[in-house]
This record gives sequence, structure tokens and C-alpha cells, in this order.
Amino acid sequence: MASYGMTKQYLTKNGAPWFPVMGEIHYSRLPENTWEEALYKMKAGGIQVASTYVIWIHHEEEEGKADFSGNRNVRKFVQLADKCGLQVSLRIGPWCHGEVRNGGFPDWLLHKAEREGFRLRTDDAGYLAEVEKFYRRIYAETQGLFCAADGGTEPVIAIQLENEYGHCGGLHGGAGETHMRTLRRLAEQAGFTAPFFTATGWGGAVTGGMLPVMGGYCEAPWDPRLTEIEPSGNYLFTHERNDHAIGSDFGTGSGLTFNPEDFPYLTAELGGGIQITRHRRPVVYAEDTGAMSLTKLGSGVNLLGYYMYHGGTNPEGRLSTMQETRETGSPNDLPELSYDFRAPLREYGQVSPAFRELKLLTLFLRDFGSGLCTLPAVIPESNPKKPEDTTSLRHAFRCKDGRGYVFLSAFQRRRKLSAHENIRLTVPESGEALPPLDVEPGDYYFFPFHMQLENPADTGGYTALDFADASPLCVIRAEGGKLPVTVFYAGQNRTAEGCTFRFAGAPQAFLLVLTRREARNAWPVQAADGGRLLLTEAAVTETHSRGVYRMLTRVPPDAPQIPQEFSAWPPLHSVPQGFAAGKRILPVSAGGAPAPEGRLYVPVRKPRPESSAACGESGNPPSVSFRFLEGEPPEPRRDHSGGAYSSGSPLVCGILLRNLPALVTDTEPPPLLPGESRLHDIFLHIGYEGESARLYCGGVLVADNLYPGKLRDEDGRTPGYSNPDWEISLRCVLARAGEKAKAQMAAQDGITLKLEVFPLDADAPVFLEERPVFPGGKTARISGMTLEGELETALDLRG
Repeated sequence: MASYGMTKQYLTKNGAPWFPVMGEIHYSRLPENTWEEALYKMKAGGIQVASTYVIWIHHEEEEGKADFSGNRNVRKFVQLADKCGLQVSLRIGPWCHGEVRNGGFPDWLLHKAEREGFRLRTDDAGYLAEVEKFYRRIYAETQGLFCAADGGTEPVIAIQLENEYGHCGGLHGGAGETHMRTLRRLAEQAGFTAPFFTATGWGGAVTGGMLPVMGGYCEAPWDPRLTEIEPSGNYLFTHERNDHAIGSDFGTGSGLTFNPEDFPYLTAELGGGIQITRHRRPVVYAEDTGAMSLTKLGSGVNLLGYYMYHGGTNPEGRLSTMQETRETGSPNDLPELSYDFRAPLREYGQVSPAFRELKLLTLFLRDFGSGLCTLPAVIPESNPKKPEDTTSLRHAFRCKDGRGYVFLSAFQRRRKLSAHENIRLTVPESGEALPPLDVEPGDYYFFPFHMQLENPADTGGYTALDFADASPLCVIRAEGGKLPVTVFYAGQNRTAEGCTFRFAGAPQAFLLVLTRREARNAWPVQAADGGRLLLTEAAVTETHSRGVYRMLTRVPPDAPQIPQEFSAWPPLHSVPQGFAAGKRILPVSAGGAPAPEGRLYVPVRKPRPESSAACGESGNPPSVSFRFLEGEPPEPRRDHSGGAYSSGSPLVCGILLRNLPALVTDTEPPPLLPGESRLHDIFLHIGYEGESARLYCGGVLVADNLYPGKLRDEDGRTPGYSNPDWEISLRCVLARAGEKAKAQMAAQDGITLKLEVFPLDADAPVFLEERPVFPGGKTARISGMTLEGELETALDLRG
């Protein structure tokens, strides 16, 4: 049984300081059969708490016809999160925003309010009666899954009521505070209980005395302007908790309605990416999110909560589309289906560069967060006060009693900041001078001073690390926990050998030093005899079998099914099935006790051709071809918001997918055996230019995309990273097509899709950060299509 609480500085778990990392995932925007995989990926990314909305219109589109089945089965989702080792924050609305139609309210509720004369989001009796029924229905579905206020073992530890209330709609002042308290009373009367009741606190939102959670985004696609906007203040070290840009499309509130000194600094909506709108399409890259996260840590945040952490796809409505549109009174038009968000885990669960970048911080917080959250933030007065200042040094300390961390940044999105050489900083309070440091444009990092490193069990005690110009990543507890190895990584464009470690006395702790790229590809795992660190470009997640891990690797679909090689630190005691031991890898010396060597493990087994899951029944590899369909009329559409952004008829082409394996339409593949490798998914990459694109199968819209402008490749197409082109999971989109896709598979060796690309005019009311060329004043073209496979391998570490 766990108990939870809080001080004015941090949250507690079992009476000890606790620094959780939370990630938003919407179960109703994902296929039910992908939930477990998604949750294990989130855990591998360092997420400890899964946050999710219960979106009213997704569950009760028609009054009295509630649906909690399939992709809407909230009980199953929470139970799976618990099975995967994650806790849950349940955001029960009733209004959520979330770029959903009516902010999540069903159409019938709006019509009923107008007909019966009650006001939404107020204490009007007619509205509260509907909210009470909704709350009670959610509780009936999730009963028994809530942790009690004084603790327990159940997974739901937090409940958020409303969203941006008093900021994006709702009442202000005392009337707003009263309404938030009314919602809490209704929730508790329905049966909801949790250690934490939370409310969003930015932009003048009222909280009703609940625990306020904050947000911050690196851009504002809801801003009505079609030009570059002011640089984000979220890249400044500051004690200011309020992001004034969030929800500015609804009318920015004034300031905070609570005293921040009374509550710990917690975030629930730090942008894991950003959802582009039809009129404004900023592109968020990994460093945009990573630098913002580091700045928030240096500013005193003691809960990193990301919105979104996993992208998704809007469900199909029976009566209407489900996205936010101007047609329904919203200030913005969104894609009908895609809610990709450029999140760390993209729309179909693709592991993005942002996932690996954030892992540098989230793994650190998992092992060192309890110490960090007790350290107050000290922000020197010399820091810039405005993000337009590109020359002043940006730095902060988290420290107490002379120990802690120094945070430095020379990063501001879409700006180049000045370099700073031979910086000499002084630790607050103690007055100790740190060794000189350099900060190059684009750098952001943190370094420890007077850090205690755990020694091996046979030695005991700690090694005192006075200073290191490398960042701590995690602790690997090998040999049954008797051999703790503290892992560090070097800064950008630096070698591990170039890092400096200064100790007080004779060091006895074991250290492993990685490059930053290696650290992004580092995966802590548990082998039979203790912890290990795997280094691989594959993505590595847990499975339901303890000690068996899943490796996901991108491969050409016609390539031999050979999994990705990996190295282990320290070496595994037994070689996993399907691999052979390769060369020894010597560690980088860090001046402490000699770190254990690593060992490379290389795949040795290829599947028999007759058992290969990579080919269709013909035995040939999957292929894609397309041809333009002149004069072909576009498919009828339920969403008409695109007309204001594109003129002319769409470019229409037919896509033929041949020799697809049965797995792409198999929603329940057989279990993966230890040592086995097989094709898990096939991704279709479509390179195009235009205002937007829509993909159909058998007349069913299965995917859509707003063109974001010219994109840069983030990491040289490292296996497992998502491609800059529009990337579509065939498993997911063909499952959305349902029986129509299966019928095509049964009738012929291939599936036909229809693609529509709508032209983008040079003078269209659309902001793009990197604009294409507009021959003749507009563009609508397809540059190519390719297929890419995703291989899954079962890595058995139980031996």
C-alpha cells in the first residue's frame, strides 16, 4: 500500500519526496489492441503516470446511449495501465477542450441547454443534473480502481475536474471558484476518491482550492496571426509559472488566482509537441521540447507532465466529425482525424526523436528525482527577463546546503543565441566557484556538483563527486543490486573521453560515460541477475512476461528479418536466444573505479523463407505503386472546413499495395516467442506538397494530414525514428477500414487506396515556417511513396 501527500514544495509518496513524470494519452483516440503496447512504450520513456481525458462526446454522442466498449473501454485502459506498472490521472471534465468538437460536450447537451434555458459550465440546475449523470456513469465503469485519499494500491491517484475553467470559458472570480467546488462535490458524491484532486491553473483559471497544475508550449498554433509570433518565454529560467499564451484564442485571463507559494510547481500540459491548426502550422522538433523541459526543471518544476505524450486519431462519430472546428464555434479548424501532435509517441505509436530526447531527463528523474525535488530553484538576477534577449547567459541552480545542479541554456526556438566561453559561476549560498564552462549556441544541459554516488555493496558508503561537466542519466544496479553503476553522458558534440570528473578523496563508485547520442539510445532493463543498460537504436520496451523485452526496429519490408544488434553494460550472464556474443566494449574512464566492460550482441538467426511473415501469399515482398486518376471526383466529406484554405480540385491518385502479409489486417496476432522476430507493422510514407491530404480505403476515410511545410530530417533516419514524410501505419488505417480492407485482401493480392491532395495557394491564409515553392501560384504534387517495415523481436533476459 502506498500513501501520498504534498508539501508546499513537492509531492510525497510513502512519506518521501516524489518527483513523478506524467504523460497524456487518450484511449478513445487509439485502437484498443494498441493500448498495452503504447503504455509499455510510455514506461520505457520514463513516464510514471498516464493521464487521460474521459471525453463526453466520445462516450455519449446521442443522449442516453452511453458507449464504454472497444476503444472507449476506460475500465480496461486503466487496468492495463496498472498491469504495465503505471499510475493514472483521470481527467473527467465535464468540459475538456483537447481540440475536440464542442470541447468534448455532445451536441445534444448544447441543444438541450438552449431548449431548456440553462447555461453550460455553471451551477445552473439543468446543467448540473447532466454532469451528475455523466460522473456517475464514469464511476460505474471505473469503480474499484481509485486510490483512497489516505493511500492504497489502486492505480488512479489523481482526478482533474474541468479544464482551463475561468480562462477558456466558464465563470470568473467567486462564482467560478464556487462552480469548481460544486464539481468536486458531485464527483465525490458519485464515488470518486483520490489522493490528489487537480485543476489547471494558468491564464486566470480558477481552481476551487484544488491542486493547481500548470502548462507551457513552445508555440501557439491557436494564435490567429499568420506570421512569426513572439518567441516563447518558456525557454527562460524564471519563477513565473504562468504561460500567458495558452488558450489566448479564447481570450487570455489575467494572472494566477492562487498563491503559488502555497503549492508545489507542477505541470500537466508541458507541450510534448503541438497540434497544428489549418491556419497555423508550426513544426516542433526534439530539441524544442527537450530545451523547454530542461528550462522548467531549472525553474523549479517538481512534476513534469506532458500533453500530449502519445498522439492519436479521432474516433468516427455517428452523427458528426469529432474535431474542433470554426463551424462549431471554435476559433480553430483541426484535421478531421489526425491528432498526431508531433508527440514523443506519434499518431500510430512511432518512437520519435523527441521521445529519445526527453528520455535523457525522465530517466534521470526516475532515479534522482526524489533528491532534486527537495532542492529549491535559485535564478540569478542576471538572467534575461524577455525571450528576445539573445545575448545574456541563461542559467539557474537547484541547490541546497552547497550541493545540487547547475542548468545552462543557449537555446531559444527559431532564434540563435550567443555563445558564452569560459563562464565562471558561483554556487548560491556557499559562494563556491565552479570550474569554467562553455555554452555554444543551441546547447542546453545540466551538471551536478557535490553529488553522492553510491559505492558497490562490498565497499559501502558513497563517493563524493565534487563536479562533473557531464549529466547523470540513471543508475544500473547489476549483480542483484550489489554493483551500482552511475551512468553519465556528455554534452552535445562532445566526446565521453572529454568529460571531467572531480572527486573529493579516493573514488570507489563505478561510472559509465556515454555520448549524448548513445544516451538517447540507452535502455535500462532488468535481467535475471540484476539491472543492465542496453545500447541500441531499436526501441526497447517491457512485455507482460517479466524479463522478456520487445525490440522494435525499422527495416525495408523485403529485408531479411534480422533484429537490431545491441550492447549490454555490464555483459549479460547468458546470451539471449537468437543472438551471439560479439566483441568486448571497453568503458570510458571517468576517474572513479574502473567501470565494467560492455559486450556487443549480434543477431544470428534468419527466419526460414517459408515461415516469413514479411511476404504475402505470393512469396513476393510488399510493394507500393500509384497512378494519377484524371477527372476522378473527390470523395464526399463530412468535414467542410478545408474550403477556406484551398481552392481548386484535389489531385487524386490510386495507390496499389501488393503482397501485404496477413498481419496488417490481423488485430490479434499470436504471442511473440522468446528469440522470435517478425514483421510488426508496415508504414506507408507519402511525400507531398499541398494544403492537406486525405486517404481512403473502400470509400472510408482512414487518414488525413495537414501539410506542415518543408521538414528537416531529425537524425539521419536512424532506425526506429519516424520519417519526416507523412507516415501512415497500415495496421491502424486498414483496421479503421475494417471489413472493406479484409474483403480486398481476400479477393486479390493487394489493397487499393485513394489519395486526395488539395492544392495550397501561395496567398492562402496559412502560416508555414518553411514554405515550398509555388509554381504558378500554387502547389499540389506527390514526390513519392515508399514502404518501411517495423520488426519486433522478443529479447529474453531471464536466463
